[in-house]
Amino acid sequence: MSHFTVILLELSDLSSFTAFTDLNLVGILTDMSLAGSDTSANTANFAIRYLVQNPKVQTRMQQEIDQVLGNDRWFTLEDKPK
Repeated sequence: MSHFTVILLELSDLSSFTAFTDLNLVGILTDMSLAGSDTSANTANFAIRYLVQNPKVQTRMQQEIDQVLGNDRWFTLEDKPK
């Protein structure tokens, strides 16, 4: 199975396929990038707003983070199952 961007690049190289241009490729890749970052930004915004509006939840979350990580290190992917 080919990666989506590889297929798009292959389509842009086909001389007989004139309907697909470099501008189309840039547009599709830009849309994909912005859609992904917009979703992440909206999720982070929701989480922060929820915590600001619910201080008890914020306190409970901080206690859980402190219990798992302590105060002397950053989180890593290995902490995810905890």
